[in-house]
Amino acid sequence: MFVSNADEEIRMLQRAKEAGEELNKIEADKLFIDKKQLAEICGCSEKVAGRLMKEKDFPLLKLGNRMLVNIFALNEYTQHRIILSDK
Repeated sequence: MFVSNADEEIRMLQRAKEAGEELNKIEADKLFIDKKQLAEICGCSEKVAGRLMKEKDFPLLKLGNRMLVNIFALNEYTQHRIILSDK
């Protein structure tokens, strides 16, 4: 089966849309999420989410041993990292 670049881009855009929809489901008064919630939103394991949270430019808030992410900062972070193929 042949998969074109357009098919890949459509799947990537669908995944980004789904991630945005998951962010929109978070209650407005719940501004911060933890590693488990990040994994759910991104569709990855908690281990991968934890690695992402340790990236140098990731918008992480550390409160003692707790690592939290502001949902609005996460949205901005992901928007700047969406890669569309120009092929």
